[in-house]
Amino acid sequence: MSSKAQSTRYKFLNDPNALFTETSDLPSAIAASRNILGATPANPAGTTSTTPVMMGLAISFTPMHSGRVKIIISGEASNNTLNDGFIVYAAYGTGDAPANGDAATGTTVGNYVTSSALSANELKPFTIIGIVTGLTVGTAIWIDLELGAVTGGTASVSNLSVIVEEF
Repeated sequence: MSSKAQSTRYKFLNDPNALFTETSDLPSAIAASRNILGATPANPAGTTSTTPVMMGLAISFTPMHSGRVKIIISGEASNNTLNDGFIVYAAYGTGDAPANGDAATGTTVGNYVTSSALSANELKPFTIIGIVTGLTVGTAIWIDLELGAVTGGTASVSNLSVIVEEF
């Protein structure tokens, strides 16, 4: 019997130029092929608009492998008016990121969240999760929120956390 050890070699696509990396270190190869972004943007200015407007988060993510991403945005939303509420959507697009208060633009992803409160400024937690496919590898996208007041008052979002993961 031969005591000659064999080494298994793995190939991973881990760069935008479609070059394969060969390695026998599977955990390192998997880690190198991951493309994940975590962000905690500052609280944007609220809006009195009853038509959702952009929050201007300006989160940028560039798909490097598959063009498929999972977007998760969580935070708290409120309205400063008793018995009023908010509606919030997640959106993404390419090109220049929208500024706070810009008209809604891009493509919405996931379900929207809406709520009203029994007291002014009552914080309501929310999470929006969406899957985007068909993105162009190497082309940056922006990720943002669209927010509107339900019938009046000022709707706001705060304590935001964003995760974008290519898979």
